[in-house]
Amino acid sequence: MLPRPPSPSDTAEPGDTDRSPAARALGRALESAARHRRTVLLVGPSGAGKTHAAEKIHAASGARGRFVVVNCAGLPADPSQLRSTLFGHTKGAFTGAQGALQGLVYAAHGGTLFLDEVESLNPAAQGFLLDVLEHNGALLPLGAAPNERLEPPELRIIAASKARLAASALRADLQFRLGVGDIIQIPSLVERRADIPGLARSFLTAAAWEPRRRLRFAPEAVAVLKDARWLGELRQLRGVVEACGHAACDQASADTIHVVITADHVRARLALEEAMYGTEPSRDWDDQPTRHDLQRRPSVVDDIAVRSVNPHRLTAAQVRDALAAEAGNIERAARRLGVARRTLMGKMDRLGVERPGRRRR
Repeated sequence: MLPRPPSPSDTAEPGDTDRSPAARALGRALESAARHRRTVLLVGPSGAGKTHAAEKIHAASGARGRFVVVNCAGLPADPSQLRSTLFGHTKGAFTGAQGALQGLVYAAHGGTLFLDEVESLNPAAQGFLLDVLEHNGALLPLGAAPNERLEPPELRIIAASKARLAASALRADLQFRLGVGDIIQIPSLVERRADIPGLARSFLTAAAWEPRRRLRFAPEAVAVLKDARWLGELRQLRGVVEACGHAACDQASADTIHVVITADHVRARLALEEAMYGTEPSRDWDDQPTRHDLQRRPSVVDDIAVRSVNPHRLTAAQVRDALAAEAGNIERAARRLGVARRTLMGKMDRLGVERPGRRRR
């Protein structure tokens, strides 16, 4: 198993990232959830750290199995593909099935199945996951005999949502099943500004720098970070910290060991992001992977739902098919293909695929 990358709680001084009342309350809720095996629903804004919270529950629970992430927004709508993704398939189940494959649900046996963006589940996936939540014994891999009986996996379900489930398109019985356990609200950075200095320092420590470099924030830079709006929550904060670190290193001389990130570095980066993304909350932050995201542990199953396409080998036909399947929605098409939204838009321009809604000149 690959080593887990450092997290804020690993790299900061004790109490450095949980000084606010909101953060301390969250810590108590996560500790309580780790002591039982009930379903947990995490609710909070995009980028606020719901995945990290789920990982903390899993780690503290003492579970011997794996932490398996299901990208609910990227699950296929086709029932056969969906069954293969969640429950696996047998050898010869379809053309090209050279061997049996374990699905995401069985991969989480003895551990935790994390349903990320659960509010985005398509109707077919809702039925399948309701069977998992209700411990239905008919969790058969694609290609298995109808009368075959498999021992249902023992696992813990943690789901994450950006909004109240009542405002989503989830069926009522699934909403009920997800809500019978603990419901934990993940606070936004606005609610925990006192934690921003410690979080920023921990992200700076966790980032990959040249071994000889020693980076730190000037006090004025910390003040600017603390007062920023952070529409992209923790994800944006981590990205800004890394970008400012690289900018400071680039401006320092080659023989400089101690590099200081100044307030000007932070202001310049925040101004650039405001010009790019605007001043209103946006889902664009979901599409911007940082080094931390790329270093995360791979799922035991290679994220079958969304990582089956090599972004460098995408064809115009594949892009058009994905757009057609998602009614021209570029963001959902990108998720279907397993690439960032901006990556897909750039690929569309290079392949000559017209963006939906754009008029020809």
